[in-house]
Amino acid sequence: MNRRDAIKTLGVTLAGSAAAMEAINAQATPGQKYDPLQPPAPGSHPKHDMRSYAIPTVRQPVLILVYPGVNLLEVASVQQIFSRMGNTDVHLVWKTKESINTDSDVTIQASDKFAEVEDDATILHVPGGSNGLSDVITDKEVIAYLVKKAKKAKYITSTGSGSLVLAAAGLLNGYQAAGHWMTRDLLKLMGAKPLTRRVVKDRNRITAAGGAGALDFAFFVSTELRNANMTAALTLANEYDPQPVSKAGTPQTAPAAVTQMEWAMNAGLRDDLREAILAVKSKK
Repeated sequence: MNRRDAIKTLGVTLAGSAAAMEAINAQATPGQKYDPLQPPAPGSHPKHDMRSYAIPTVRQPVLILVYPGVNLLEVASVQQIFSRMGNTDVHLVWKTKESINTDSDVTIQASDKFAEVEDDATILHVPGGSNGLSDVITDKEVIAYLVKKAKKAKYITSTGSGSLVLAAAGLLNGYQAAGHWMTRDLLKLMGAKPLTRRVVKDRNRITAAGGAGALDFAFFVSTELRNANMTAALTLANEYDPQPVSKAGTPQTAPAAVTQMEWAMNAGLRDDLREAILAVKSKK
């Protein structure tokens, strides 16, 4: 069984589901308490009913833009959750199918070239990145592709600095949006309204913080496209129970010296992005 189909037969408890608790209580002997860590008996293959997960009967195409310098964590997090929601077709799209070097020097490969995905997207998604992001912002072919696919997409989304790419395509003009804390202010230059939130939904635009924020984004979208039961199942299946060793995930909570170091280390990246943004604006 592949991962895409695994969700169809995944035997997980419907967290908070009255129907599930009724089934559990019906099987229990009088006085027996439900033990969440007690697995089914070997070979019992207990029945499970996933109707309350709101899985649609039609496949839903998901297009995730990948590009040189893309953030691997953001791609992997979103792909992992979206591919397990049931009846989704997740495509990693780029101009070619050649190997792509991510921002962590791990290579990935697009599953489809731009022209190969003809279906309208249920989700059009742009992850963030670092080196190479300014090239994407000024790439006419990429921008034209996003504008084309956005016309019929149900949701237009991004994580981290990917919101800059959506903004460069004119897709966040007048919209509230989130983004990576280091580049979020640059959204103003392209008509977006940056907010300091983990996930922001404004009409059919859903944008989020970068890095690990991609998981929060993916779970948010799973609730939008499915329901809370599906999100609970995916949260449990991926053992998402954040217990950070350091609560330095935002500039407000990180030590000042650490924040200043991050600003200094990425000053050149911000300069490149600002220059790319201004170049795009000058041509409009």
